[in-house]
Formats: sequence, C-alpha cells, structure tokens
Amino acid sequence: MTEPWTQWREASCMPDRCFCEAVHTGFMRQPSNTVSSGAFVVVAMLVLFRSRDAAAWRFAGATLLVGVGSAFFHASLTFWGQTADVLGMYLVATFLLVESLSPRQAWTAKVQSILYVSSNVVLLALLVGVPALRRYAFAALVLAILWSEWTNRARGLVTAPVRLFAMAIGVLAFAFGVWILDITRVLCAPQSPWQGHALWHLCGAASAWLAYLYMTNSAARR
Repeated sequence: MTEPWTQWREASCMPDRCFCEAVHTGFMRQPSNTVSSGAFVVVAMLVLFRSRDAAAWRFAGATLLVGVGSAFFHASLTFWGQTADVLGMYLVATFLLVESLSPRQAWTAKVQSILYVSSNVVLLALLVGVPALRRYAFAALVLAILWSEWTNRARGLVTAPVRLFAMAIGVLAFAFGVWILDITRVLCAPQSPWQGHALWHLCGAASAWLAYLYMTNSAARR
C-alpha cells in the first residue's frame, strides 16, 4: 500500500525531529499527538456556547484552526500541516494581543478586525517564507501580550481579576516545560500512547480558554 503522505512536502522537523512520538506508517503518523489536538476544537465549541459576538467567532475560528491544523500536522508530518498548525497559534495569540491593546488605544471593532487580519497575513507570509522563525515569532507574540497586559494594569485600564490570567500563564509555562522535555527527548517513550507533546496540546487548550475568559471580561475592561 502506498504511503498517503509521501508525495507531500515534508515538515521542517522531518525525518527525526518531530517530537518524541514515533513516526508510524499510514494516515495517522503520530496518533497520540493527532488525537490530543482535538482539545482545541472543544475550546472552540465552549467559546461559541458562551457567546456568539464577533470576538467569539474570531477566537473560536482561531482555536478550531489550531485543533484541525495540529491534527493534520501530526497525522501527516507535512509542511502544509505544519503551516496550518502554526497559523492557528498565531491567530490565537494575535487575538489576545489585539484585545489587550484595545483598552489603551480605544480601537473600534472595525479597526481591531483590520489589525487582526493584516497582522496574520504578514505572519503567514513569514511562516511560509522563513519557517525556521515560526517558534520565535510565536514567543515574541506571547511576550508582547504579557507586556501589554502588565502595562494596562499598571495604568489602571483593566480591573478584571488577575487570577484567570495568572492561571493561563501558569498552565502555559508548565506546558512549555513539558514541550521542551519532549522535543529534547529528556523524557521520551516513543511507542507509548502517553506523550509529552500531547500534554502540551491539552494544557495549551486550557490556557487559551482561561486567557479568553480573562480578555473578554468586558465589565472590567475599559
């Protein structure tokens, strides 16, 4: 039987740097990492269950793309799967950054949408043109969110309880630690169904949900 993904361009991590989980044959090359990506789809559903305003649709679409893109990436280990996965992460991060900057800039919903779309067009071009920078770009976005929100609170522009944001940061920091241990193979059992990168997916989805709840606490953001 012909391998389904052999004619596709390989992901940047191939052949032996695609995290700890062993690369299998068939349609699902990394089963645990593929299935765990569904956590982001659950977050998208929770967002729309809670609200269906423009912000909710944008964030739900972003987390849905993370889930589907990540599943596609780990199932195929192709460049286009990698691109869809990371683009979804950019969409989530830029949503949070625009939301964080809005109280200080008094942006209208239209301006927020324009900034959201245009910034992700630039990030997509960078992702396709210079894929080696994808992780650095995401890290820069996360740091920008932290700086912006710290500045908002220092200026008294945001009074939302910091607990949710602190939890989101804590969960993401823990997940990043697991991600490092997995990709460096410090803790690694390639054939096990229990994978560190799968835990990164679950924690990343939880962090995204907590950050969304914090950022959309409109009663305490002005």
